[in-house]
Amino acid sequence: MKYRWFLLFAFLTFCHSALALNGKVITPAVDTPKEALINDLLQLALSKTTACTIFTAYPERLSTGRMTEQIINGKLDVFWAGMSPSLEETLLPIRIPIFKGLIGHRIFVIKAGDEKKFSHITTLQQLKQLTAGQGQFWGDTAILENAGLPVTKAVKGDNLWSMLDEKRFDYLALAIHEPWTELQRRSNLSLAVEQNILLIYPFAMYFYVSPKNTLLYEQIKTGMNIAIEDGSYDELLFNSPMIREALALANVSTRRIIRIDNKTMHPNTPIHIKHYWFDPLAPLPSP
Repeated sequence: MKYRWFLLFAFLTFCHSALALNGKVITPAVDTPKEALINDLLQLALSKTTACTIFTAYPERLSTGRMTEQIINGKLDVFWAGMSPSLEETLLPIRIPIFKGLIGHRIFVIKAGDEKKFSHITTLQQLKQLTAGQGQFWGDTAILENAGLPVTKAVKGDNLWSMLDEKRFDYLALAIHEPWTELQRRSNLSLAVEQNILLIYPFAMYFYVSPKNTLLYEQIKTGMNIAIEDGSYDELLFNSPMIREALALANVSTRRIIRIDNKTMHPNTPIHIKHYWFDPLAPLPSP
């Protein structure tokens, strides 16, 4: 009996010392396959460095601004968002790309019948002859503009679909997992996925925590690095239905790659750590 009590005490002590958060991590609400995958990747990372973690979802959906406030107020422990100079200065980012930079791999949605406009394009200079559609407040709009690409902007991102259907610009550059699901939701529009070009720029989603919560920062960062090193991170990410199906449809290895710089990214972005970033020419993990 004494031995069992000792084991229980040691177990609880380890849980407390490992997390120092009473074993609970409060995360954003999860409503979509993308959010569910991010949450799974977070749980994988923390499973490498902590024990007894209980994940609790925040009871309501919040904007990025409100999530930032709740992180600072201690009512939310971690959330995920695109790399952003303002967020990275306000909060403590774990600068390891959650999707390995896949959201910076862009495939175009175009007006059906406009395929010939893109068939000859192999360089950035040629792409500058066409106009992209972007949300005015999207994090990557400035990336395209800084590269010299003409951009037509809309305050409401949803309006871009009808604008493209009306030929008010030439293409929407969407993250690699987005085009097909978005078009399924808008089957009434005469739009198509462009089949030959892959636009790539350094862009990532990060986990963010409070600057005061350096313990959770270290646990997530260390756990992600361990999972990447042992292969479990890539296995979960690339074998998820969302990413696996998107890469199968995208045929990235056959596309003409056009690369542009991201002049808005923070100087501490780990662009030099190659295994943090998806390589479209590298083989994927086996299912």
